[in-house]
Amino acid sequence: YGGTGLGKTHVMCAIAHLATARQPEIEVEYLTLDEFMEQMHAAISAGQLDLFMRKYERVGLLLLDDVLSELDTGRRRVLAQRVARLEQAVVTATQRSALPVEPTQVVEVSPGQAV
Repeated sequence: YGGTGLGKTHVMCAIAHLATARQPEIEVEYLTLDEFMEQMHAAISAGQLDLFMRKYERVGLLLLDDVLSELDTGRRRVLAQRVARLEQAVVTATQRSALPVEPTQVVEVSPGQAV
């Protein structure tokens, strides 16, 4: 997590590049907030939210870039439960308080560093 413009997306992309360098066969899926919300709303409208969420359970590394900012608390919890089932996932947020559960690992991105 970290403020806007501090490099969370760059860190996420570096993780993806490292993962594919180490495991060329890994399937990586990257979704921005807009892409995630568009797909989720379409799934809700079609009555296929579970199918939407299961679609990403087969991905080796799921990258969700700032998808929490537009979700209410209930949907954040549902997303966190689904993400917890995944083999590997990285979720960025602008504030740690946006995380509905305590993640396995937390990296704070601040000017010039990621700790």
